[in-house]
Amino acid sequence: MNMTLKRRCSLSGWLPGIAIMMAALVVVAAMATGTVQGRADNFTDIFYTNSFRGAFEWIKKLDWVGMIVQAVISIFSLFGVALLTIRIMTSMLFLSAKGMWEEVHDLKSGGETLEKDFLGMGGMVKSWASGKAGTGLDAIVGAVLLLLPDVKRYSDFGEKAGGDFGEDITITQYILKIALPTVMTVFFFAMGFNGTLFQALAVTVDTMGTFADKAISVNYAGMAEDLINAGTGYKFAFSADGTNLGKFQQNLAKDVYGRCVSKTRGASAAQLETIGKNIEGRIADEITLDNLATAQHPTEKVKAGLQAEDGTADRYVSYLGYELIINSSEKVNGELVSWAMNDLVGLGDGSNMAATAQSTPQFIHLFIRQTSDFNGAYINVDG
Repeated sequence: MNMTLKRRCSLSGWLPGIAIMMAALVVVAAMATGTVQGRADNFTDIFYTNSFRGAFEWIKKLDWVGMIVQAVISIFSLFGVALLTIRIMTSMLFLSAKGMWEEVHDLKSGGETLEKDFLGMGGMVKSWASGKAGTGLDAIVGAVLLLLPDVKRYSDFGEKAGGDFGEDITITQYILKIALPTVMTVFFFAMGFNGTLFQALAVTVDTMGTFADKAISVNYAGMAEDLINAGTGYKFAFSADGTNLGKFQQNLAKDVYGRCVSKTRGASAAQLETIGKNIEGRIADEITLDNLATAQHPTEKVKAGLQAEDGTADRYVSYLGYELIINSSEKVNGELVSWAMNDLVGLGDGSNMAATAQSTPQFIHLFIRQTSDFNGAYINVDG
């Protein structure tokens, strides 16, 4: 009977392990026979959506954080300069009567080991009564010195100040030695109060961000150029007229073309031709001088110049650049135009083309930026 119970217990203990092994074998067999397939189709595209970038709409709801930051900058700038002034004045006071303040420091240091009571007066009286402040009339002077503050302790010459000053330093030498650090300290506090300190940091971060954008971006125009050189890509002829507008349209067309091709895997030569014609038609119709003048970011002088009727409008195109953003939003604030990726790509007759067109709709948003300042010159502006 006991043997039967032991066998049943041992079998019940093995059952979970056997079940796990059987399940693992089923999964491995299914993967080996190809009945189970897994695919991550451009999963990283989610990092280019609005969900993975900040928005000032949320920052507007945290106005109290800005109030705290502004209070910290204002108060700390004031306290920093005030404490700096107190430290320098205390050090100058110490150097004005160095011997006397050294005596005060020694008396204060000697009384630290004695019993302390309210304000340390008991310890000071005991120190004075023991003769450490002198005898006779000197004891009276010593009693006065005991009441004075320990100036050395709070100056640049205290043990905890960490200042690298010699024993025989004069007040002139002290001022000359701290002049540059003091000026820079006040300068940085003033920059912090004025906001220029953090603006300088922001400019540095933006510069680093530009390099980061270049490092992670794909040279789509170069991709289109490679296709054209290989004889399979569509050749745009916008720049053939030699105008600034034509050069602008040419670069934009190649960039858009490269982005569309990158989204269309396995496109044939005929399909690439279709994509190129679609892009060419859209850019020719919508990227004109009049439309560029309606962009949000260029200055009013450049916008007015783009609408000039004296033949100088084309010159102002050289002041403009562009930025392309691809996401699933049909419209984005600040864009000049937007194109549906499916419209540019077309359904085509290949399986990959069809799969691309039937996926989640994506849109190419064109933003016009002013890349250089208008200086008012009309002679040799293109040089």
